[in-house]
Amino acid sequence: MTHVRGFGLLSSLLFVGVLMAPVPSEASGATVYINGTSIQLYGGGTCSTADKSSGYTSCWALLPSSTSAPGLINNVNYGNVSSSNPARLLIADTNGAGNSIDTLTLTGVTLQSTITALGGGSAVNFQVQYSNIFDAAPNVGPSVLTAQRIGGYFVASDGSVNKNQLTESVSGVFPAGTADLGSVSTGVIGNTTPSVSFNLVATQPYIQTSCPGPCSPSVTKTMFIHIENGKDTAYVTNSGHFFMGTCRDNGSVPSVPPGTPDPLPPGNACNGTAGKITAKLI
Repeated sequence: MTHVRGFGLLSSLLFVGVLMAPVPSEASGATVYINGTSIQLYGGGTCSTADKSSGYTSCWALLPSSTSAPGLINNVNYGNVSSSNPARLLIADTNGAGNSIDTLTLTGVTLQSTITALGGGSAVNFQVQYSNIFDAAPNVGPSVLTAQRIGGYFVASDGSVNKNQLTESVSGVFPAGTADLGSVSTGVIGNTTPSVSFNLVATQPYIQTSCPGPCSPSVTKTMFIHIENGKDTAYVTNSGHFFMGTCRDNGSVPSVPPGTPDPLPPGNACNGTAGKITAKLI
């Protein structure tokens, strides 16, 4: 298997498409859309023992546990990577204080277009969006730091992965409005056989956004997948992750006269939150 490691933030998306208005999902605040249409989520938000031990507080399956067959919507098959790694949306909704951190994760999913890509103007593009409103435990503010990563691999249907591309962007709705929270991309993948892996990680400085507490932002990750030829499959195994932690500006404690000083602002210093996020990204 060939490996592609990417990092950094992109200022613009590499694919242009029409985004249809999303349809509300059954899950409260948690949604997954494929090519603009929401899919049903299962499990009622209950987390497995393993996912709960990883810090997740709300977990949703993309497919019912009664079947191993993939789902199909808008010309895209979505399935489980394996019985031990099923397709699911995982959420950790915390107040961001101390060692806690908000997380939005899509993992264990395979994605394949039903349309055969024929290259050039007949290449295939599709998108997956997943989102959550982090309102179960509002952040204390006054701002948040955010970062993302995604890892997985492409498997060729015709013996060669050539010119495929995956780009993932993040946006958030905060009290001051909608914020661009960055993008990562594989870039155009060269001719490799029979598969190629990718591991895309945001780099510091992470993005800081005003979020005065109590703050409950809505966050959406949008994955664009480009298949140049054939019916190649994208496997999201190392997960599409978004991390968010409460943050206050760094700085030393000012000199104060004798007596009881005013308390420090709430929340972690930004450099401390950055350390928490980096530990998650590794």
